[in-house]
Amino acid sequence: MPKFSPAAIRTVALTGHGGSGKTTLAEALLANAGAINSPGSVDKGTTVCDFDPLEKQYQHSLNAAVAHLQHRDTRVHLVDTPGLQANMPIFEAAGVAFQSSGFFHAAVTSKGTFSAKLLNAGKSYSMSGHFSATGASSNSVVRKGLSPLTVLLQLNLAGEILTGQVSDGVWMAE
Repeated sequence: MPKFSPAAIRTVALTGHGGSGKTTLAEALLANAGAINSPGSVDKGTTVCDFDPLEKQYQHSLNAAVAHLQHRDTRVHLVDTPGLQANMPIFEAAGVAFQSSGFFHAAVTSKGTFSAKLLNAGKSYSMSGHFSATGASSNSVVRKGLSPLTVLLQLNLAGEILTGQVSDGVWMAE
């Protein structure tokens, strides 16, 4: 492997909303540079950056991944990032159709506010809010033609752990 001077090394972070094509772009760049033979597919679970079994199962980046390529005389470190800062699956219904399971993605700020996206039954719902002094938050997500979802969140202030429940009044997931 050739050695590169610091002036010939670049780090490029691929950032954007979930599903905007960051991993697919990384695959195209790697293939075009000859770092891989052909681009992998997020849908097929064959990408270089989404190698974790959960990432393959959910077809979504859960962690940042680094891949490398050479472009002319420059070494490029690609950082493929998840769509949001904190990606956390909160429930998975084993043995139930995919449309009945979902994900919760949240970005929490140091000021105690958050923005989040709930993926449920093939639909995406956005929300934002703030945590109380005890780290609790209660949110209602309006769904057209369906009963609202209640999202209860608890931020463990000492351990920086976010837990929660989602319910439509009939079922509940934790």
